[in-house]
Amino acid sequence: MHLVVITSPTSMPHESSLCNRMHQAGLKRLHLRKPDWNRADACSFLSRLDPGTLRTVVLHDWHELATDFPVKGIHYTERSRPRPPLPPKDNVTISSAFHDLQQLDVKYGALDYAFLSPIFDSISKAGYQAAFDLDDLTTCIAACTIPLVALGGITAANIPQVKRLGFSGAAVLGSVWSSSDPVVACTELLTACAAS
Repeated sequence: MHLVVITSPTSMPHESSLCNRMHQAGLKRLHLRKPDWNRADACSFLSRLDPGTLRTVVLHDWHELATDFPVKGIHYTERSRPRPPLPPKDNVTISSAFHDLQQLDVKYGALDYAFLSPIFDSISKAGYQAAFDLDDLTTCIAACTIPLVALGGITAANIPQVKRLGFSGAAVLGSVWSSSDPVVACTELLTACAAS
């Protein structure tokens, strides 16, 4: 089971250094999601990442930067996702996000994986509660042709349950960035994923 860390939506002190340290700890996928940043902010952040860390980055915005920086991939939000089928992109992964099980029945083409949320009550978004019956999830995940990554309320303690449900990975935001030590939190989640 793999771990995805999504950056805090707001800037964090020493964030690029923290991301580099998470990569050194074993993180292989870092989603850059900064809704209030502009292109220059994103370029500045990307240029401060170590080369290895940069190759783990998936861009939620500024997809054109994938031609300027050797990032891992691009991500479409529900609002930005083109109509299916999605065309393949050279040398990058493509991911998207879903909040409805019925949307997963559509053939999306070039998606390498997709987030499904919220699986548990969100840590980072107050009042954003689990949206799925766990029995329905198991059936849907087994039938889905897209590898699904659980998002929403993910902690090291519930990673085994995420794995039992059939998810290929877990994505986190609040359990890392609300921690007093995001790198330690990331390491604990990586350990839980490796054990599952």
